[in-house]
Amino acid sequence: MRERISLLKIEEQKALENKRDEILENKEAKDRLLMEKLEQISKHRQAEGQAAALRLVLDIRVAQKNNCGNFEEPPLEFQNFIVILV
Repeated sequence: MRERISLLKIEEQKALENKRDEILENKEAKDRLLMEKLEQISKHRQAEGQAAALRLVLDIRVAQKNNCGNFEEPPLEFQNFIVILV
């Protein structure tokens, strides 16, 4: 009888460990998915920023080509992109 009870306890412990392992694996999978999404968002934001800076540079060049004197200087936040792109 005692042996049977101890075997049942061992089986319960194994079942709990398996459940914990499964929960940890699911959590890690969700974390990986979240990190991939965050990385994708970051790349998209960077690409959008570069595209905006490129459009600004092209607008400046067109304005300079057409000798438009009323074209404003680009905002400071875009000047770094302009330096990189030019």
